[in-house]
Amino acid sequence: MEDEKMARRLKHRAYASTIVCLLLVGMLSSICLSDIPLVKASPGAVIYAGCRESTYGISPFPEPEEWEQDMKIMASNWSGSQPVGVWIVGILAGEGEDYMLWTECNLQFPSDGGSYEHIIFDNTDLHEPYLDYFDTHGIKVWLQIEPGLADVPTLIDLVLNRYGNHSCVVGFGVDVEWHKQTVNDWGIPVTDDNAQAWEAKVKSHNSYYTLFLKHFWWTWMPPTYRGSIIFVNDSQGFGNLSRMVSEFEDWGARYYPNVVMYQYGYEADKKWWQRLSNPPKDIGDAIAAVVDQDLGLIWVDFTLRDVFPPPGEDNTPPVISNVASSSITGNSATITWDTDELSDSVVRYGTTTPPGSTESDAAMVTSHSITLTNLSESTTYYYEVQSTDASSNTAVDDNNGSYYTFTTTEADTTPPAAPTGLTATAVSHSRIDLDWNNNTENDLDHYHVYRSTTSGFNCDNSTFLDETTASDYPDTSVDDNTTYYYKVTAVDTSSNESDPSNEASATTPEAPTVLTMHVLRIDMELLIPNQYQAKATVYIVAENDDPVPSATVEGHWEGIAPTGGISSSTNSDGAAMFWSPKVKNPPSGSLFIFVVDDVTKDGWTYDPNANVETRDNVAVP
Repeated sequence: MEDEKMARRLKHRAYASTIVCLLLVGMLSSICLSDIPLVKASPGAVIYAGCRESTYGISPFPEPEEWEQDMKIMASNWSGSQPVGVWIVGILAGEGEDYMLWTECNLQFPSDGGSYEHIIFDNTDLHEPYLDYFDTHGIKVWLQIEPGLADVPTLIDLVLNRYGNHSCVVGFGVDVEWHKQTVNDWGIPVTDDNAQAWEAKVKSHNSYYTLFLKHFWWTWMPPTYRGSIIFVNDSQGFGNLSRMVSEFEDWGARYYPNVVMYQYGYEADKKWWQRLSNPPKDIGDAIAAVVDQDLGLIWVDFTLRDVFPPPGEDNTPPVISNVASSSITGNSATITWDTDELSDSVVRYGTTTPPGSTESDAAMVTSHSITLTNLSESTTYYYEVQSTDASSNTAVDDNNGSYYTFTTTEADTTPPAAPTGLTATAVSHSRIDLDWNNNTENDLDHYHVYRSTTSGFNCDNSTFLDETTASDYPDTSVDDNTTYYYKVTAVDTSSNESDPSNEASATTPEAPTVLTMHVLRIDMELLIPNQYQAKATVYIVAENDDPVPSATVEGHWEGIAPTGGISSSTNSDGAAMFWSPKVKNPPSGSLFIFVVDDVTKDGWTYDPNANVETRDNVAVP
């Protein structure tokens, strides 16, 4: 990792003069502004996706249209995500080849006339034309700096005074790796006071702005202050995707519920990601699958053209192959095909030729799949497929003008059998668990759960509770000291619903006057990236073993990596995570020991007598 980072840092000066020339040619000079609001997606969603920019990471430096294309292609992989850029406007600078001794922040725009310690300026503005363009093309950016020894609040003012008029700007970022770095360390940690003051300074320019802090390791982040800071991880040099995902999952859990972002696509990982079908999406999907909160995914500029071809250089349309239809029912069918490059997906279909209906997916993929719905039974449909690559080259496969065909099946009017063996169990004052036998029909799609407080009820819209694909269901929307009656039905892929199951009932007990919680277990894990480190995951549950979120767990480390008191909050699974200090070359058999000291939550009482355990350890092999 260090060699790769050193190599890219030494490119700063070599690229600088080239980039100035590139940026002065072909820029758009007068574009009106427009406000394009950031739209927040559902919890746990990829809400931001785009690219990282630096003047030393890619050459020749892209024109605004290429940045726009790449950011939008990246965002198209996740429905509802905002195309964004991490836009570096201040780079680390200094004399000599040892970049760890560089002290200056080079702001890539002219000075405002003031004199500032450890801050130097360019004679021309490298970024104004790009921000002008982004203002009117749906791109949002955080303006990032590599501070060196410069004062961060001063940098915030200089950058946001310069560019705060742009509607594309949504915040400010600090690369903590270069915050007062030394020859022996990647920056100094950000204190809680630093983080709070920097965030306040950013929001003094615009209350809607957000601050992000970036580093590859959590010990450089503020210990407890969170605010609305976005925490960005740019770690690299993983042996495979699963190792990356594991470390990024820990990062997300540590800063939950704050938004987190991840930068990936570094050369140090290219040996494995280049084998993926769609590296930006495949890696992003794997990260998003394990991160609980909203997140952002950023592909770095060092390998931008390995995954996003420059506009205009590609005049070859995708090659379409393996067109097929499958999963055909009376009212639906799935159309699949492959392309030899990343491209979007369009199916035109209908009962006559040329077909007049269209379904599409903007995600850039090589394995395409579109499901057609609301079809008519026992009907022949004609279809063609189309894919367009990132350079707007379009290919259409209409089976040499005769179109592909499929025929929907006859209408299915046979419902599944009624589910059997329904039972209801009151687990607590706020939960009743249902269980029943699996149906065995091949076309089973899901179950409907019905509930009433009256025995002998009818299954209709007034008693419908929920649907599930499992043959069990936890009902957590119940009141205490109440009897509930349940029935379930089975529904097949043609929407035929079975007769109701047997009726089952359960009565919830009265709610306890005091809510109690305790430690269910501690999971220990040994982490060995470069030095030994342990991770402890503490699970807090209520009296009925339901997870307790948003509880504060206090504890400390003993053994070979002792600490004072530390704390962490539980997530939606009731899990609080703790990482020990790192230890170099510990003796075999030595122990990392974690001890729980206290658990607190407003309105709850901690019951130490109910703890299953309060300390655990993991040994060095």
